[in-house]
Amino acid sequence: MLRVGYGLMVGAAIGAHAAAGPEWMEMGDAGRTPAQAQPVTGNGSGVLIISGRLGGTGLVNGVGDFHDVYLIRIDDPESFRATTLVEFEGFAAFDAELFLFQADGPEGFGLLANLDASAATTDPLITPMATDGSQASIQEPGLYYLAISGKPAVPISFDGPIFNFASQTEVSGPDGNGGFNAFSDWLSDGETGDYKVGLRGVVSIPISEIGCDPADIAPPYGVHDMTDVLLFLSEFSGGVLDLTDLAPPMGSLDFSDVVAFLLEFADGC
Repeated sequence: MLRVGYGLMVGAAIGAHAAAGPEWMEMGDAGRTPAQAQPVTGNGSGVLIISGRLGGTGLVNGVGDFHDVYLIRIDDPESFRATTLVEFEGFAAFDAELFLFQADGPEGFGLLANLDASAATTDPLITPMATDGSQASIQEPGLYYLAISGKPAVPISFDGPIFNFASQTEVSGPDGNGGFNAFSDWLSDGETGDYKVGLRGVVSIPISEIGCDPADIAPPYGVHDMTDVLLFLSEFSGGVLDLTDLAPPMGSLDFSDVVAFLLEFADGC
């Protein structure tokens, strides 16, 4: 099982949550490294947008919120796209950057990154293949880490920056001095604000791949606690089927779904 961080507090669990579907809204803080990444979970349906906020100097889990990392599933590598360009449903209130890392293995190693889609914009665009001659590309469907930050922040391993940008507009492979080792930290903080990452070729991760059972729906995974209860109640009251439609008749929510959740919760992980 992948190790994913908490990335979520009880208060966030009862706030707005976009389980799998067109838009995933950041819950709490998505975390700043792969170990703290927020998984984009649901029923395997397509995810078109990840929306969130880099909060800056306000403390989140004891540190500033300058970087967000998500665990995503790419199901169509050839069509993959991640961008904050408005023409592809993206947005960034700051000079944004996007980075993609391996998750299925070797975990946390750099794959692709972009600073600016073109000389005319400060919005990044990652496509399936590097344009810098490194020949880096998305080879297989599977799990990946997608990170967003603001300039001038760049990810590093213990050997230095993972990506080397000969130009601001290249889609870079992991050709920096630190490219032969896993992502461990950020070289600096960066600009902050609200963002939307427009996606293509991405689907949500079934909760069964991360949680121990259908009641383990919120971080920390591998244990039943009040975050699971509060998130279930929030989703159930909102009529969201992805995490709460646990018992027949499928396709609608009723008391049988509540009973099914309680039984799973009582059994423990």
